[in-house]
Amino acid sequence: MEERHVVLSSIATIDAGLSFRSRVEDSATGSLKIVQQKDLSEDTATVDTTNLYTISPPPRLDLAKYGLKDGDIIIRTRGNKPLATIVRDLPGTAIAAAPLVRVRISSEAVLADYLVWFLNSQKAAEYFVRNAKGSGVKLIDKATIAGISIPALSMGRQNAIAEVFMLANTEFMLSQSLSKRHRQLREDQINMIANGVEYD
Repeated sequence: MEERHVVLSSIATIDAGLSFRSRVEDSATGSLKIVQQKDLSEDTATVDTTNLYTISPPPRLDLAKYGLKDGDIIIRTRGNKPLATIVRDLPGTAIAAAPLVRVRISSEAVLADYLVWFLNSQKAAEYFVRNAKGSGVKLIDKATIAGISIPALSMGRQNAIAEVFMLANTEFMLSQSLSKRHRQLREDQINMIANGVEYD
């Protein structure tokens, strides 16, 4: 049986991030968090919310258009490899900065983790490569994102994919944490040797 597909624009809203005329600077007195390209983790396909810059909200900011919430998908549109990431554990009011694009699912028939997985799949990558703009640094425009065809899998299959996808991300983060602990242990041992301290 042929697999049914839906275009992304039929199951989600797609909005470009807010454009800034100058470089975003972190402010200790700001109240609005900004998600930038630096905050997107390619390893876990998530937004790293631990070091978001904070600014004062621009005048007449439309949070309905630019605001973020947990479960939103942020897409990196510039570069040779687009990246879809999911928002989790936002620390407060936040928006995405251009050229990032926000995808917000509007259908109960699609899981965010499944959609992130598919948008980072080889099939999606081939679509983005075919439709990228520019001769140097490639750019995926909003219309291209809106037009991508998504396999309309059953909720059971989506859940299965999402569970394995999230497990892989958890395993990666644990391995990174363990690697850092091992490295710190070795550095501590080196420092003890350098200082003439015996260790077991």
